[in-house]
Amino acid sequence: MPMVSWLPGELVIVEGRAVWVVQGVIPLSEYPLATHGRWGGRDVAGVKPGFVALMEPESGSVRVYLDPAADALAKAWATILGPLVESSPLPPAIVAELHYPRLLIEAQLRILEGPAWHFGKRPGRREADGPPESPVPVWSVRDGPGWQSVMEDPARQALATILTASRRAGIMRLEVVRQEGQGAENAREAERRWNRLPILSRWRDSARAARDSIIPGTVRWYPGPAGLMAWQPIIAVNRFGRVTALAVAASVGERATAARDPESAWAELLGDPTAPKPPESAVAEAERWLKAREWMARADSALARGDLTAFGRAFEALRKLLAEEPPK
Repeated sequence: MPMVSWLPGELVIVEGRAVWVVQGVIPLSEYPLATHGRWGGRDVAGVKPGFVALMEPESGSVRVYLDPAADALAKAWATILGPLVESSPLPPAIVAELHYPRLLIEAQLRILEGPAWHFGKRPGRREADGPPESPVPVWSVRDGPGWQSVMEDPARQALATILTASRRAGIMRLEVVRQEGQGAENAREAERRWNRLPILSRWRDSARAARDSIIPGTVRWYPGPAGLMAWQPIIAVNRFGRVTALAVAASVGERATAARDPESAWAELLGDPTAPKPPESAVAEAERWLKAREWMARADSALARGDLTAFGRAFEALRKLLAEEPPK
């Protein structure tokens, strides 16, 4: 299928079975009014969702389906390819596991930073002029897992645009929220405000006294009814590599707080436990996926050396972990 650009595969657990899911997009050399960018080392006018390939690790069998977001172009290619593409739709259990491709959001961000869109520029990690901040994972109760990135107005050094990419019922969505006027701060200002909190300083001092490494996560944003909310997961890693959630720092305007868990942070910040909260729980998500990556590495290692017993143990741990209720 030379017309398809295949993305890195993802191992998902579907009905207790491991399945490799590989999304394929169709690059376009030309498209009306499109801003050209780079994809796979060449100049393109865009990419379209095309196909989803499923590979069973146990049997090695591969099946190719139309992507649920496929348009007429992919459907035409499916007709040409005939029996290479399944005539039935992608199973609903797989549709529910489809994620917005990270490579796609990164390519889109490079385009949207251009002068034609006036969205702003991605801030640097820790420094205004440092390397651009990468998209960060977020979890929405409505849309499931996705990616968030922000852009700043270079003139004001203030948040200008929040972009959230996700799939809803298999359909790719890129939500753009513009921030203008008062209250459009940036992540560095929010971090300075949190660093002045006495309780957060005490927790950090205690972690350092235990010789733990402290890793502040990327600042996330949520334009809620109380105003533009910012929050940051902060984790601690001990000398044995164990990861724990140290704190969640959060702020709305000049109000700032830090707590051990997201729910307590929102309650302290908003002063009302029943008030609408951001739909993502970054700390729970970070811990969950760090553990999943560890078990995935163990499973890969066991499979590579042919140790099916160790692979089975790692796979079962991974299955139980990913079958947990997602963060709310």
